[in-house]
Amino acid sequence: MDDTKEDSIDDIKKVVKKEKFIFIEKIGSGSYGSVIKVEKDNKKYAMKVIRADSKNKIRPEKVREFRGKNLVKILKEKSVKLIETKKETEKEKEREIGKNFYYYVMELSFIGCLLDIYKYLNSNLIFKEAFVEKFGDNLTRFFVSQMVNAFRTFYQGNLIHYDIKPDNMLIFKGLEIKIIDFSFLKKLNPEKTGKIPGGTFGYQAPECFYNHEYNYDILQKQDYFALGMTIFYLKYGNLPIRGFNTENKSDYTRSNITSEGIERAKHAIKSEKYQDKDFTEFLYNLIQFNPKDRLNFEDIKRNKWLSKNTNEIRKIKNINLNDEDSLIQELQKSDFIINNAKYYRKKNFDERYKNDNDNKKYKQVRKGKFKFGKRK
Repeated sequence: MDDTKEDSIDDIKKVVKKEKFIFIEKIGSGSYGSVIKVEKDNKKYAMKVIRADSKNKIRPEKVREFRGKNLVKILKEKSVKLIETKKETEKEKEREIGKNFYYYVMELSFIGCLLDIYKYLNSNLIFKEAFVEKFGDNLTRFFVSQMVNAFRTFYQGNLIHYDIKPDNMLIFKGLEIKIIDFSFLKKLNPEKTGKIPGGTFGYQAPECFYNHEYNYDILQKQDYFALGMTIFYLKYGNLPIRGFNTENKSDYTRSNITSEGIERAKHAIKSEKYQDKDFTEFLYNLIQFNPKDRLNFEDIKRNKWLSKNTNEIRKIKNINLNDEDSLIQELQKSDFIINNAKYYRKKNFDERYKNDNDNKKYKQVRKGKFKFGKRK
């Protein structure tokens, strides 16, 4: 057993107890602290606890900047110092050791993150209608439009998140997205240059792997590249930038892997015959290798695909639905019945039906053995 991890949990529990919360369970962790579920006054919250030391300097003002639509609400934040006595040998006198921690309390999602929604759709929903995608245009647009709302706050506040990915997008009631995790959040001066501090491999743009200083416009486009990779994962079910794929790993840089992944993604996007052309163009231009060729925020918010069928989505969201399953199903149904969608989805289905010699999945759907939205 890893003693370091056990000590860390013990320290976290001490912080929680000192602040008069009740520790329930650990729900996440990373290089910049642990996320736990806590309770106080019969209400449950998520708390992120971070060890503050010389290697991990905490800047509370970063969290205070993080306010806006589709961003998780910070309910409380505080620095805490734990004092303990330590005596290494019998002759040595007891001495006090101080450990500094910083924590913030945020609203708790009982649904999960965007990655959980994808996994749920991938494993639990089977559709009766011919070739209704797990993430069709309306469902994808429903989530992406909320992401863009969050980016509007970043753009207006000169903030860069630097770790956009499905795991960092929590889902709340009504399938409302709220972006979390402020470990790399940075406020930049648009008139100065800076370096890209971090992120998650697979969502990081190619410029992350070059030791250069970039201007504000290029730095901001790291988030837009990560947005593109997030959309790609939801739409196609895989992350094109993934691991080493050569025997000589030591000579194979992450920038090479990233450039090859971008080419795979571009090929997949362009190869989808029945996809909305505006969506193809939108996604294709988010993941350009050269940041100067990538969409900026003004391009994103004025995008044709993003503005389509907004009335349909608004109408569905305003329906008084009892659960998130029903909202997902309504959005998927709307994907099937909108103009043009029925034709190209049926045509695509017919091609797959004709070539389905293995698992007979499409033939079972055609015979009506499965109903829309029914769990296995």
